[in-house]
Amino acid sequence: MKKTLVLVIVAGMLLAGAGMAESITVIPNPHVVVNSGGTSENKFTNTFLYRIGAAFTPQDVIDVHKYDLIAVQGFRWAQVNGDTWGELKKLNPNILIFPYYGSHSNDNHDDKTNPYKSGMGRWNISRGHSMGNTNTDNPDLFYLTSSGNRISAGPAWPRSWVLDYGDPKVHQYWLEAYITDNVNKPWEADGVMLDTVPIRLTGLDGVPTGYFDAKWQTDMQSYLNALSQELANHNKIIWGNTGVIKTQDDIDAYIGLDNIKNPIYMGNSEGAFVSGWGRGDCQFVAERVWLKQVEVSRHIHHMKYGMQSFVKHERSGFEHSNTGTDNYSKSVTVKDALWYGLCSYHLGKNTVDNNTYFSFTANTYSDAVYYDEYDIDLGNAIDTFKVTNISGNNIYYREFEKGYVYVNPTRNNVLNIPLSETCKQLTHTNFKNDPATISNTTTINLVSHRGTFLLKSDGKVNLEDFAVLAAW
Repeated sequence: MKKTLVLVIVAGMLLAGAGMAESITVIPNPHVVVNSGGTSENKFTNTFLYRIGAAFTPQDVIDVHKYDLIAVQGFRWAQVNGDTWGELKKLNPNILIFPYYGSHSNDNHDDKTNPYKSGMGRWNISRGHSMGNTNTDNPDLFYLTSSGNRISAGPAWPRSWVLDYGDPKVHQYWLEAYITDNVNKPWEADGVMLDTVPIRLTGLDGVPTGYFDAKWQTDMQSYLNALSQELANHNKIIWGNTGVIKTQDDIDAYIGLDNIKNPIYMGNSEGAFVSGWGRGDCQFVAERVWLKQVEVSRHIHHMKYGMQSFVKHERSGFEHSNTGTDNYSKSVTVKDALWYGLCSYHLGKNTVDNNTYFSFTANTYSDAVYYDEYDIDLGNAIDTFKVTNISGNNIYYREFEKGYVYVNPTRNNVLNIPLSETCKQLTHTNFKNDPATISNTTTINLVSHRGTFLLKSDGKVNLEDFAVLAAW
């Protein structure tokens, strides 16, 4: 069975239950600011970013500081003027920084001299842990196959071994290791990104003895709840890469995670709408799957929910402006994929709780930028998304105060889509322009797997918004 991944990120103060009041508390570490909101309540696009890989540079600080949440390897903490976290917060005091941290036990991570490496280490060397090492002192911490073998996290992590997440001893071991290595240390930040923590049992090399999906979910909820509860005592919260949505069962698993007693800060769906997995330079999911990914955020109320789109990272010719092919052998650019993902996000964004976030990555996780499209602002949503059928093709749209978002998730190009009012269509090349220079239209065309923003032509657009965009 395949495995859905989960990340966990910790920052600030634990938020339990439905009432997550906005509060900011400065704790002793100057880099750690507890901010339950993480972003402005009226911000149109809430953003997050994985910045994993190459060394952090001063240019990286400039490139990514506008994000609301960022995950980065903890050992990058001193690479920019001896204080990477501080340099980011100089430019954006509200950014929340979450060092990457693994959830498995790796047989090549003893971390003798590097305690802030991306995981708890201690495979054969306890480094003073009261419970000893993981491999020989605590063999009962691991999940086992029916034949009694430990289970690796999958082909991408052959040396990472899955822990028995429902066992309180696992909770205790992980928490002692993390707190010892990271709390009240110079590299401490707003949180911890705990990778590969699936909320559904998919993709592991073997199935744990006696385990089925419902019990796996219960175990993961127990694990994340225990970590959230204890880390709150150290002013930390949790962001989890909780896996891509494909079915109603996946949505139900997210709802279960959202309703644990001590919710994590954010659950993140990697590969939403468009991804670099599979055939082509990017892969657009089928409409029925895409619709599940759009709909899930309206069910999430206690934690943040992140939608992450990306294109194939290892294809050197398909980067920020080059043309490639999708999984249907059709021409596509990185900007096409970005707009499709971003417009899909706005169709489904939970605007009542304002707890939905978006991320897009091209090239690699170590070559990340902030896209100016994130500063487009159509104002508050007027309603939830609607559907119109044109020649047998479903076109989805949503109205906002200043405009509309339209998405074509079908395999067909759709022409002459009628608009409910006269609008100005934004494109990759004109979205920073003065709206007065953009032609009015009452119909649009949408190529297969494309999204677009429209401005209303009724005088409600604030030209200052576009002056700001044009300045970037």
